[in-house]
Amino acid sequence: MILYEKAPVEKQDYDTDFNPWLTGLSDTALSLNVEYTPGITLNSFTLASGIVKLWISGGLDKKDYTFKIILTTTGGRVKCEKIVISVRE
Repeated sequence: MILYEKAPVEKQDYDTDFNPWLTGLSDTALSLNVEYTPGITLNSFTLASGIVKLWISGGLDKKDYTFKIILTTTGGRVKCEKIVISVRE
C-alpha cells in the first residue's frame, strides 16, 4: 500500500508501476479497473507501458480515501495494488 497526501483544492496525478510484477510474465496488461472510497473525485485513469496514472481531485479535509487498482493480463492473471490519499488542508 502506498500513501500520498494532498490538499482538498489540488488536482494531482498519482502513478502506480506494475512493471516489476509484469516483468518475466508471458503476457501483457489487458484491462484496468479502479475502485475507490466515495467522497473524492477520480477524474480519469490510464494504463500505458505498465504504469497506471490516476488523476484525483477534491476530498474532505482530514479524510483518507483508498483506491484499489486492479490490473488483468491477457493470460488472465489479476494483480491488485492499493493507494491511500490522505487529504489535509
